[in-house]
Amino acid sequence: MKAVLINVYAPNNLSDQKILWEDLYGFRSQFSNAWIVGGDFNMVRNRSERIICSGIEKGSKEFGDFIDRCKLEDLPLLGKKFTWIGPDNRRSRLDRFLLEEEWLVQLKDLQQQGLNRTISDHILVLLQDCRRLIENEWSGMGSLKGQMAVKLKGVLKKWNVGASNVLEKRIIESEDRIKEIDEASEHRMLTEQEMKELKNLNVELWEAIKFKEFIWRQKSRMTW
Repeated sequence: MKAVLINVYAPNNLSDQKILWEDLYGFRSQFSNAWIVGGDFNMVRNRSERIICSGIEKGSKEFGDFIDRCKLEDLPLLGKKFTWIGPDNRRSRLDRFLLEEEWLVQLKDLQQQGLNRTISDHILVLLQDCRRLIENEWSGMGSLKGQMAVKLKGVLKKWNVGASNVLEKRIIESEDRIKEIDEASEHRMLTEQEMKELKNLNVELWEAIKFKEFIWRQKSRMTW
């Protein structure tokens, strides 16, 4: 089964979104293979997919019209209700995979699963049961190049290079606590103290992960 994989990062502006939906619809006619469109669409389909946000009716309708015109299927998100967490207790399901019906015929157990959030304000969404097909499409395409340069001087002052076990423990504890707060936010509004804690946890986890990468880079340069 051949596939066309489209990664989307939609703009926030409704006018720009409408242009994107039209471009994708026009782009669709150029391919005969089954589509998977996934990413951050920066829009929800209805009010149930968003908390503490207003003025979404027009954008939601245009987004829904795009999905219908392209004959795409929006699978239920398992494990999570929202994919994005913002300030002031705002929550939205902005990230998803949209698929043509052919995928559901070929892969009857296909589903999208929301994973635990770490340092990003978005969670990862896993499209299960299609790994082999996606790997086949990616093979032979080459790899993306380039790495983001990160200044670690401030982090070096906070972490002991020799205490890798303490570093790993700190990462796990931060991830577990972020998971607890995120799960609570699925059912109720977070308190001001919880929101502040979540912000601090994200900063600490980011620093810990980047420092862990730094340690492994140094180890990779050693002569064994």
